[in-house]
Amino acid sequence: MNKNGFGIIGFIITLAIIAVIVYGAFYVGRDGNKQNQIEQGQDQIQAAKDAAEQQNEYNATLQGEANLDSGTGVNYRSAQTKAQQLQK
Repeated sequence: MNKNGFGIIGFIITLAIIAVIVYGAFYVGRDGNKQNQIEQGQDQIQAAKDAAEQQNEYNATLQGEANLDSGTGVNYRSAQTKAQQLQK
């Protein structure tokens, strides 16, 4: 027998152990990543809901002010002017 090194069987066993460890690390990391993606998605959904609510409030404000006009109706220029006044 050759006592100078591992030999082919020892090398295959070592390679198999390393492969199992690497696979386990990827498997654990992937589950954590899924949870992180779920949390990010929920945050984005909440941000979209908040933005939609703010836009609806802004539109209601514009519509309410447009109704206070002298009945001339709303056009792009009057809505833009009202929006600039609200921002000040």
